[in-house]
Amino acid sequence: MRRNPIINFLREYGPFLLLGAVLGLPLAYLTHRLTTNRALEKEIAELKENVAAKAEAIENIKARYAATDDQLKRLEKYPSEQIVCLAIEDQDGSSVTQAVADVTLYMADRSAIRETQTATNGVCLFRATTPLAIAYTITHGSYYTTKGHQAFNGTPLNYYDPALLYGRKLTLQLKKKNTPVPHYAKHVRVELPDNNRPVGFDLQAGDLVAPYGKGSIADLTLCYHTDTTPEPQEVTSNTLTFAVAHGGFQTQSGDTWSELRTSSRAPSGGYTPNWTLTRIWQSEKLTKDDYLPTASYIAFCVPARETSADGSLNYGKIYGPISYANALGDASGGVVNFTYYYNPAPGDRTIEFAPSANLLKDGYRTRISEP
Repeated sequence: MRRNPIINFLREYGPFLLLGAVLGLPLAYLTHRLTTNRALEKEIAELKENVAAKAEAIENIKARYAATDDQLKRLEKYPSEQIVCLAIEDQDGSSVTQAVADVTLYMADRSAIRETQTATNGVCLFRATTPLAIAYTITHGSYYTTKGHQAFNGTPLNYYDPALLYGRKLTLQLKKKNTPVPHYAKHVRVELPDNNRPVGFDLQAGDLVAPYGKGSIADLTLCYHTDTTPEPQEVTSNTLTFAVAHGGFQTQSGDTWSELRTSSRAPSGGYTPNWTLTRIWQSEKLTKDDYLPTASYIAFCVPARETSADGSLNYGKIYGPISYANALGDASGGVVNFTYYYNPAPGDRTIEFAPSANLLKDGYRTRISEP
């Protein structure tokens, strides 16, 4: 009897196939698992690195929020307590120590406190409850006094100190006293007798030249001109002109916060020979009104009376306000008021005046305390 070939094959090779199946499947499985585990280990390592980096970032964020939270808690506990910081500097930006700050702080409840501090390292700190404004006077023996005031309404808090108090910081400047020198200085009031006729002014005498005053040398001239055109559109103009043949005038911005409004020296150039103010009325309505603001001044130079190797010009300054108007009575000229300072040293551009050394002695009009 002939056997089935399949049965014969299984009888001959079956044990070997069974053994291969028993051994091969686990090996394949183990190889697959090993490959999978290595991939997972790599992925897990990368995840751990990312988690560590994220954890560090989270801790940094938590630290910042914690600090902010402390500040917020402080503000919640003291919502109205603030610091007003005054940083006092010289013109070069360096801190001024031992400056004395006399301040008045105005509060929201309409109360006010006054306090005086001596600056430590150029800084004064004042604590206040809901401050709305401050007025201050800063003094120091080597500097000119600084005065001013500042309203806080609507301005953001810009100061923070280690005590977790917020507030506002003001940087204030002091002008150093250099070398104040004697000047001829005077509050002038003169009447120019004729319309549109220049008259000489003597800066050392503080008056018009003869025969209109006590002066003898015309350092500069003043001219007042008034003119009126007839109706129907009546126009009246008043003009005041300062003039000098060999020299000039130059408008400068002043510092109203400082005791010394001007710079300590006059400009070396840029002067014009005439300086004019004009006021115009048209149909009784003021349409133009030139004036010298208190915050400005005029630097001037005029020919020196005595020449020297330093130059042939003398320098000075004129403070505002300057007033000018028609003379009263029958006079056709005008009345002029201004304050001037004149340094008689040829070539010296110093316009820092020593009030105790006024070279003019002419009653109350020469009692000038402003440098």
